[in-house]
Amino acid sequence: MVYYDEDALVKFRLAGRVLRETREEMRSFVREGLRVLEVCERAEALIKSKGALPAFPCNVSINEVAAHYTSPPGDQTRIPSGAVVKVDFGAHVDGYVADTAFTVCFNPELNGLVEASEEALDVAVRNVRAGVSTGRLGEVIEKCIRGRGFRPVSNLTGHSVGRFLVHAGTSIPNVAQLSLAKLQAGGVYAIEPFVTLHDASGRVEDAPETTIYRFVKSRPTFDVYARQLMKYIEET
Repeated sequence: MVYYDEDALVKFRLAGRVLRETREEMRSFVREGLRVLEVCERAEALIKSKGALPAFPCNVSINEVAAHYTSPPGDQTRIPSGAVVKVDFGAHVDGYVADTAFTVCFNPELNGLVEASEEALDVAVRNVRAGVSTGRLGEVIEKCIRGRGFRPVSNLTGHSVGRFLVHAGTSIPNVAQLSLAKLQAGGVYAIEPFVTLHDASGRVEDAPETTIYRFVKSRPTFDVYARQLMKYIEET
């Protein structure tokens, strides 16, 4: 477990404040008919304008797409009428990552989904303390969601965050499970309840197309175009 000093925690908190402000501004920006690419670009521009940098590409996932869709270049996808739109983005300050998301529902019949996820998050946060098991957090999240008549998504989780790490090793489940993992004093965590309809499978499947990649490290290459791409990635 990595323990962060006060300087690091200040940077985590600054990244979190940037995200809180960005999230509230983005809530009123998202609307039916808007291009998904515009949502991504707006969120990332706001993060930069507030003194941080995006920690990962902004995700805009619509309806049955639970998470992790981001617009490829030139994407013409628009938010359809009556959609449930999940917007997920992160920021970092000197590499110290914060992660947040919100949901906008344009279908009144599905407002309960959003309310269940928000309530589950509140319940989980109230149970956060050093030494609590991740399985216990999954238990209270699942109980809250099922109590609202919905079902948690079992194979999407929250997670610890770190320096230049969006997923830093510890997973926080959305269902009850036996786990020896515990929250550590000084740790930093993103809690992410995912909710679906009660008669759904409660699991997500990978989409055939991938639009989010992770830069791990630079490798030498003789291909001029690969070198240009690597240079662009490192600079941006």
